[in-house]
This record gives sequence, C-alpha cells and structure tokens, in this order.
Amino acid sequence: MGTRVVEKKVGGLPVTGKRQQVEWGHAELSIRRQCELLGLARSSWYFEPVAVAASDLALMDRLDRWHTGHPFLGSRKLAALASLPEEAVNRKRVQRLMRLMGLECLFPRPKCTVTSRCHKKYPYLLKGLRIERPGQVWSADITYVPMPSGFMYLVATIDWYSRLVVSWRLSNTLDGSFCQSMLEESLRRGRVISIVIVLRRDGDRTMPTEITRGRKEFSAAVFWSCKWGPL
Repeated sequence: MGTRVVEKKVGGLPVTGKRQQVEWGHAELSIRRQCELLGLARSSWYFEPVAVAASDLALMDRLDRWHTGHPFLGSRKLAALASLPEEAVNRKRVQRLMRLMGLECLFPRPKCTVTSRCHKKYPYLLKGLRIERPGQVWSADITYVPMPSGFMYLVATIDWYSRLVVSWRLSNTLDGSFCQSMLEESLRRGRVISIVIVLRRDGDRTMPTEITRGRKEFSAAVFWSCKWGPL
C-alpha cells in the first residue's frame, strides 16, 4: 500500500522534480529502488547535460544574424547559406539550433488574426495620426541578445519622434519584474500620451501584462501592435 501511495504522489512530477527526490547514499533504499518508486529511469538519474559545442555557438550566432536581417528564410535556405566548401551543414542541425534559439521563419499563416477571448483588446490609435513632437508616442518592445554562453533578454522604450531610447533593462529570465522596472524609469524621465506595445511572433504576454498593470500610475493610451520590423 505504501509503495502505491508514493507512486501516486510522484506520478505527476516532471523528470527534473523526480531527480531531486532521489537521495544519494540513502541508508535503506538504493538508487535502483528509489528510481523504481519514483517511476524514473536510472539513465535519467545518471544523465549529465552536455554543454553546447563551440561550433554550434558560432553557427547559432550566424543564424541569429541571418534571421534578424531576413526573417523569411527557412531552414533549407539557412542550411545552404551556412554550408562551406570544407564543412557542410545539415538541415536537421539548423532546425535543432533554431528550435533551441526559438527562431521560426515568418510567413502568412491561416487564422493569424484569431485572438484569445481572455485578453483585453486595445484599438490601434495611431492610424492617420501625425507624430510631430517628442513625448507623443512611445514604443515598448522586448527581444533577446546573444551572449558567449547563452542569451539575455532586453526590453526598451523608444520615443517615435526623436528615436530616443527612454529606458532599457536586461534580464536573464523572461519575467515581468524587469519590464515593470523599465516602465517606472521611463515615467520618471518624462510623460507620454500613447504607448505602443509591439507583439512578436512568439505571442509573449509578459511585457503587455506588466505595462498595462502600471498604466494606473499615469495618463496614457496603451495599445498593441503586431507590426514587425523597425519602427
């Protein structure tokens, strides 16, 4: 009965959670028995993640630059660009690295305008509006910056008229605290009438949630835009 209770409690845990439950050097239960009770393969317990190879990091840097400049290129074209006379690059390798980086070719998709009913809809207010002075419209966007051993997330606010970067923040995790901190610093430096939140293809809602949460502290119209590319 006790074994069934333990298996029922840990049955919904992910592999990482089950690995944390295993105690090395337990006085009564061996590693084999603990893995059996947790429903964890011993190979998963002994597995050590392998660091990304230097050649893959160099290829990821090139893929990122090509994707930034030409986001419509797919894995076939990128594999052809990355291949050299002395070293051919397989398309499956490019696909694996693109999944790891979160890159995806941009192209028209079916039902691309279907929105979730749970999210509040903000109208686009800049249609036909002439932007003729600083502080009239700000734009907030979030992206990632490749680093030698990973990535950092960058969020920034830019003034549409003067192209001034009002404030920016860097973070190694995609949470909402650094977006809120960036917004508060922007509001300390100046006032604005409208803020545009640019939504990327990944559909991230972290920044819109945090910025609209701080909207009560100032008087500005906040709305979203799905337009990609430089503003």
